Amino acid sequence: MRRVALLLFPIITSCGVSPLQSISKDGDACLFGVGRIPTCEHTSTTLQVKASPVLTTLADDQVLLQAVAVSINGQEQRLEIAPDTVFFAGDIGHIAFDDINFDGFPDLAITTSAGAKHVFLDYWLYSQNAKRFMRLGNLPELTLDPATQTLSLQVQVSETQYERKRLKWKGADLIPID
Repeated sequence: MRRVALLLFPIITSCGVSPLQSISKDGDACLFGVGRIPTCEHTSTTLQVKASPVLTTLADDQVLLQAVAVSINGQEQRLEIAPDTVFFAGDIGHIAFDDINFDGFPDLAITTSAGAKHVFLDYWLYSQNAKRFMRLGNLPELTLDPATQTLSLQVQVSETQYERKRLKWKGADLIPID
């Protein structure tokens, strides 16, 4: 299991329009929300992955995101989501299949903060040995730089200040590099 060695950030969230930043640049992403429950697919030479959000209706205009139902080459797996993840009418989330650890296999991410100023996602890494996704954690949206094999994130800590971090994999750990 990969461990995350990140500094804790003071995080201030406020309501606003759900931003859709850097949704999977290779196009393997899909959107979901109240009344829209797609099956997202990623196909490569070695893997066929299907993922669908598991939503429970709380009211006409809100749903609780409970899990992601995943099929990896026909093998079923249920990925539990950060608790109390609620989407309201108009909120849009996404599921993406980006290779965040640069091992050549698609990893999975799903939005858990629709309607918030900051986009957070639950991330899972695909384990070739286990043939399943392993939970990484709930993190701010990561931007990938395959050329340097680094990740970056940004969190607004005040009205005018942002905290930016660059991260790199060191073995099984994701560590800050600046």
